[in-house]
Amino acid sequence: TVTLKSGATITPSFILYAVGRIPEPIDSIETIIGDACGQIQLAHYAIQQGMSFVSGKTTNLDKNLIPSVIYGEPEIAWVGLREQDCTDDCQKISLPITALGKSWCDDATEGFIKIIAKNDKILGAHIVSKEASALIQQILIAMQNDVKISKLKEVCFAHPTYSEGIFEALFRL
Repeated sequence: TVTLKSGATITPSFILYAVGRIPEPIDSIETIIGDACGQIQLAHYAIQQGMSFVSGKTTNLDKNLIPSVIYGEPEIAWVGLREQDCTDDCQKISLPITALGKSWCDDATEGFIKIIAKNDKILGAHIVSKEASALIQQILIAMQNDVKISKLKEVCFAHPTYSEGIFEALFRL
């Protein structure tokens, strides 16, 4: 039986308690895959670990290439280097979402796209916007494949879209 803050009591079939997690591995696989490994506790990271394990790869996944997302209105997403970890020779650009026609069409003008770069490479990005969870994947694909910013500037981005914000930001670097 659970007593609610209001004083009411309920008797649920199950209770999900999700305030912090402490891994309790049952066997050797659980110590290297998923939440039990004590690393990044995200489902998509656990999936990548599992795929790596099944394929026989023993290399560690690059934690800088694991996207994080907070789902809300607007969404928040990030990958790679954080601004506070940048050296003085990093380039940083922040493009307000209000610069995008699509944001005005959707009445979703809150947010920005921030890209951190150095030597023609993207090192990280932070996005607060509608569709941030999808936009961060474009950045991640470029980072993971070492696509130079100069090459990304040659890509034709559709207009009006949120993804053209990446294009706009890159041209400001």
